[in-house]
Amino acid sequence: MTSKKILQLIYQDPANHPPVHFSCQLLAELGHQITYIARTPDSAMKIPGLYDLGPGSTLISVGQGRTGLGDKIDYLRYVIAIRRALKNADLVIAYNFLAAGALALADPFGRVPVVYHNLDLIELDELRGASKFLKSKELAIAKRAFFVMTSSPARTERFALAAGLSTLPTTVMNCQRAIPLPPSTGELRRILNERGLRWSKIVARLGLMAPNNAIENTIRASKLWPPGCGLVLAGIPAPGFLEQIEALIQTEGVQDRVLVLSAVPYPLWYDILQTADIGSALYEPHDFGNQSMAGAGNKLNLYLRAALPCLVPDIGDFRAFAATYPVGPLVDSANVQAIADAVTEMLDRDLSPERAAAAEAVKREFSFEHQYQPALNAIANYFQRA
Repeated sequence: MTSKKILQLIYQDPANHPPVHFSCQLLAELGHQITYIARTPDSAMKIPGLYDLGPGSTLISVGQGRTGLGDKIDYLRYVIAIRRALKNADLVIAYNFLAAGALALADPFGRVPVVYHNLDLIELDELRGASKFLKSKELAIAKRAFFVMTSSPARTERFALAAGLSTLPTTVMNCQRAIPLPPSTGELRRILNERGLRWSKIVARLGLMAPNNAIENTIRASKLWPPGCGLVLAGIPAPGFLEQIEALIQTEGVQDRVLVLSAVPYPLWYDILQTADIGSALYEPHDFGNQSMAGAGNKLNLYLRAALPCLVPDIGDFRAFAATYPVGPLVDSANVQAIADAVTEMLDRDLSPERAAAAEAVKREFSFEHQYQPALNAIANYFQRA
C-alpha cells in the first residue's frame, strides 16, 4: 500500500492516552504520514516531557487550555484547524466525542473517509447543551465510519446500541506495545530516599487520580500493611482531588506510608512500574464505565506489560479477566480490611504464578500490536478498494 496522509484527532492532551501514541506509531511505521491535531491541555493537567507519535509525525496543538468561554473559543479554533487539515487528508481517525463532533462540523458532507476509535464511554443522557449536541454528532460519525473501535467487549455492545450500528464495533483494548519497556532509571528510589521513606515493598497505583477509583480506601488500608510497605500514587489529579487525598493522608497519619506524585513524566512513570512489587487496578462499582475497565483501563494493561502482580477489583468484566488470567486476587474495593489483607497475603508468598499469568496475557492478546491489527487490516483493505 502506498503512503497515505492520515489525520488523527482528539480534543484532549494525547499524552493521557497511550493507545493514541501507539496507533500513530504503527501507522507511521508502515510509511503513512501522520498529522495529529489535539487540544492544548490546562497546565495543571499536562503530563510533562515528550512522547512518541511515530517517525515523521506532526503534532498540531490547538488552544490555550482554557475553561469557560475560552474553552469554547479554543474549540472553534480546533474545528477550523481540522477543516484546513482535511484538504490534504486521505483518512481521518477520531478518538473521543469532542473530536468526532468537531470533525462533523468541519466536514458536514463526509468528504473524507473516517475511522472512529471511541476512548471515552459517555452516555448521551449524562450531557447537556452543546456537549449533548456534539455527542449526537459523534454517534453520526460512528455511523459514517467504515471501521469503529471501542476499548472493551462490554463497551462495544453499549456503544453499538447507542449509535444504532448494524455491525458491532471491533474491540481494541488499551494495551501497551509488545516492545521492551524503557530501562529503570532509579528515579523513584532517589525520591523515596530524599523523603526518608525506606520502603522494602511498594504498591503502585498509576493513572488519573479521581473519585470512585478506590484511592481513598487504598490510602486507609496502607496503615494496615506490613512494616516497610508503602503506596505510590502517580498520575494527573482531577481538580480538587489532590487536596482531598493529601488531607486524608494527614488524617489517617500515613505520611510515612504514602507518596503522591502528580504530573509524572513518562520515564518516571515506567520507573515506578518496574520498581513496584504490586500494582493496584482497583475501581469502585460506580458506573458502567468503571465496571467495563478490564480492557479499557491503562493501569491494568501497564501492570500486565511489566508482569506485575495486581489487586483486581471484584466487579464487572474484571471477574472474567481474572478467571482467565489470575494475575492477583479479586478484592472488594469498598472494604479497607480486604485491601489490606490482600496486600499482606501477596507480600507473604512467591508471586511467580501471578507474574507468569501477566506475561501470558501479553503473549496471547494484551499487546497493542495484536489488538490493533484488525484496524490496520481494515485501513489497508479500504485503500485497496478505493
